[in-house]
This record gives sequence, structure tokens and C-alpha cells, in this order.
Amino acid sequence: MYEGDEINSDSFDRPAAIVSSSPDEQQNAVPVNSPKPARISKKVDVPAPVFFETPTPAPTAQYQEPRSRNLKPVFIGIGALALVIVIVVVTVSLISGGAIGPSASTPIASRVNLSGLFDKTAPIPFRNNAEQKYGYVDIESYKFVIDQKYDEADPFYGDYAKVHMGERDLIINRKGETILDGNAVGAISYDIEENVWIAGENVYNGKMEKANEDSSMASYIGQGYAFVIPRLEEADKTTKMYTGIPYVVKVEDREKVYECQNAGCASLATRGRTDGSMYLIITEKDSPATIVSLADKKVIYTADTGNTLSKLSNGVLIERNKKTGKTITYIIVTNGEAQKTDTLPTGGTSATSISGSDRYYQNICDGGAGYRIVDKNNKELLGCSTQSRWYLSKNVYKKFETEGKEIIVFQESDGVHLYDLKEGKDIKVYENAGDAVLYENSPFIRLSYKSNKRQMCNLFELDKKCIDIKGINTVAFPTYFIDNNVVYSYNLQEVLYASK
Repeated sequence: MYEGDEINSDSFDRPAAIVSSSPDEQQNAVPVNSPKPARISKKVDVPAPVFFETPTPAPTAQYQEPRSRNLKPVFIGIGALALVIVIVVVTVSLISGGAIGPSASTPIASRVNLSGLFDKTAPIPFRNNAEQKYGYVDIESYKFVIDQKYDEADPFYGDYAKVHMGERDLIINRKGETILDGNAVGAISYDIEENVWIAGENVYNGKMEKANEDSSMASYIGQGYAFVIPRLEEADKTTKMYTGIPYVVKVEDREKVYECQNAGCASLATRGRTDGSMYLIITEKDSPATIVSLADKKVIYTADTGNTLSKLSNGVLIERNKKTGKTITYIIVTNGEAQKTDTLPTGGTSATSISGSDRYYQNICDGGAGYRIVDKNNKELLGCSTQSRWYLSKNVYKKFETEGKEIIVFQESDGVHLYDLKEGKDIKVYENAGDAVLYENSPFIRLSYKSNKRQMCNLFELDKKCIDIKGINTVAFPTYFIDNNVVYSYNLQEVLYASK
């Protein structure tokens, strides 16, 4: 995913079953009935799901309103303030789910929380035909461990899940106890990879510890960081104005990592191009825009007066003239340094690193026929001969990375290959498979064969056999998948539920 100028709306609140296509498309499929058209790899025929019901749309905002419904715009404040606050609004389309599995949005993306995301013990959200309400079912006993009383329900991420009941968004624990009520704190969302909860004007870490101080407004700026504006004086509480000096906090450990010089300040977080370190783009009132390295709190780049700094992707920034919008230069940020370049770095504006690794990239082959995979030193690892390639979602890639593997999936004449870029060899070949479908935030891979046979496999359980599936209305989540209205568990062998 290549991020847009300041905040790319595609990086927020993705459905759990987004399909990863081959690199020439790199588009997202939405496997539910929704106003947003489904887009998948050209070679795979995925019928439009029929067992999901689309809830009635409600024109409300994910971050400011206590309802979560179909096609909800997300408003994320990242803006500046002089005497009053100007909040830059970014709208994100969300998709609500249906009868089995998550019904509302599944969230944002940046650094994986593996233990929470791929927790096989987590109960799954489920609604039967009789009750028309969601509860949570234990995956071993198949019994409800949380009663059916919710209108919508998301998966558990660690010990907490977002649900919707009546007019309220709630965060509940595994006992079904309400931890946060959207009516009291504001609309609720979750950054699935940084393990950050966003509730109205507050941000919380995975332990549900609030990262911003009381009487302050926090705007989540991504990568696990929040921009916080305190209320400075007693009068602020009456006028609801925030006039304190803003600062940036790391949500995970609630550490204040940067403090602005004056009230007219805005910030955006980015990772380095290859080193994964954190940097801030800081805009101060009446001062040039700067790039600050959080490792040592030093300014590593200052834009010319009258110019702006924006993020194209992690570690790739662009400096423009504020009045004309003309591009002045590109800036590569990595290893504590900022380097200017007149040409856009590897990948252009339509692609970035493989699965967000910042170590491997795709380049267009000579003549525009296909792509080649290179490392950060531009050494070719895979040439242009492979027929199709699929990139794992960042979460799944990170899981392999903890095992010392850096995986890409591609097709050759003999089948679909699971290939380790680090070792330069296959770790698995699905023989005779003609195509593949990958799912966001899920280890499952759906294979298609010329005989019209379709199979589902678990990339994290390579020693287990794949199983035959119908390939109808197939959607996959972190620890289970659904095919033809039948729910299968993580191990591929166990049928959890078959609808009537």
C-alpha cells in the first residue's frame, strides 16, 4: 500500500477479508454486499456473497459519533491551531459485515500485534437466525460465552472487542463486561497492528491505559503515535477550546516523545525508508516545516520558508511550494538522515515495499511487462519471468518475519510458490495450483485449479493438509474462515457451524 500525501484513507479500517491481488492490480476486494464494488485478481472468480446482510446506512462518523454502520466516514483530526483549532478531516469508507463473523469495521494498520490478532482461543462473533443478535461463541465448545445482545460485533483483538448495541459503540472484555461506552467517550476504532484503541478524543494502548492526559484532545496520527492538545486554562473547559502546547505521545508506553514550541503546531508520523525508525513531520506556526528523528529528538531536515512537507509513503516525503503546489524535491528519510532527490524513489506512486517490509521492493520491468523484486540495494531477487505475484498482508508477513522468513507468493507453471526472499528458496509449493487469493489479516490462502477444484490452506500450518471448499461466498478472518455458510476453524479440520 502506498500512502497519499498526508494520511491515506485506504490505510484505515479495512475489512478483515480484503483480497490481495497480483501486483499489476494491487486492489482491495470487499467480500460483502456494499456500495463499494468488489475488486480482485482478474483470474479468480469470487461470487458476490449472499449470506451477509447489509445494515441500513447511517450518515455518522467513526471517530466522532457513537454509531458504526455501513459506509461510515472516518474523521481524524491532525490539524493545526492558532487561536482556534483547525482539524484536517480525512474520510474513510468502512464496510459493515453480516450474519456470521465481524459485522462492523476491522481497523487500521502499521505494526503487528501478533498475540492479539492470531489468538486461536478468542471467541468468534456469531449471530443465529432466531435471535438476530450477535454474541460470541467459544471455538472449542461451540457454546455462547457472551450472550447474543449486540447489533454488530467485531473480533477480539487481545482481550477486547468493539461491539454496537442500540445507539452505542462499546468496548467489551472476554467476560462481556463493558470497558468503554461510546456514548461517554465518543466513537470507537482500533489500529489493528499498533494495538491502539481510539475512543473519541482519547487514545488507549492494548491494556486499555489512556495515553493522553485528562482534559486534553488526542488525534491519532498513525504508527502508534498520537498528537495531543491540552486545555491550558479553566476558561477552556467552558468554551471547549484547547489552547495548550501540543505534544506527541507514544501510545504503547504513554511516553511523551516530542513537545511543540507553540500552540500553532501540527504533526504526522512516518517510518524510515529502510530502518523502520520513527520520524515526525512538524509544522509550527510562523516556522518552516521540519523532520524530527524520534531516536535522538533532533531536527534532520528543514523545508524552505513558504514550502510544505507531506508524506508519500513511509520514509518518502515531498516538499512543495505552499502557494503553487509545485514539487520542489523528494526527501528519503532513513537511518537518522534526510536525503534530497529530484526523482521519486523506487516504486513510483503506485507501489512501495513488499508487504511493508522496507527491505524488498517491486520495480517495473523493461518495457513495462511485469515486475521484478529487488532488495534495498537494488539487487534483483526475482526476475520478470514469474506469471503472477501476491503480497502477504503486513500482519501475516510480520508473523513469518518472527520466524526468520520473509515471504512472497508467486505462480509458476508448476504451481503456486511460497518463497522466502531472505533465504532465496521455496518453503512450500502448492503443486498444479493455478491461482491464489490472500486475505487481509488472515493466514488463509485460497487456491484454484484448472479442474475447478478450490482449496483452502493455512499458511501458518504448512504441515496440515489443505481442504476442499466450495469457493462460494468465501471470507477469511485471523483465526477462522467461512465458505458456503459453513464456519471452519484455524486448523482447517473442524466445522464450527453450518447455517440452515
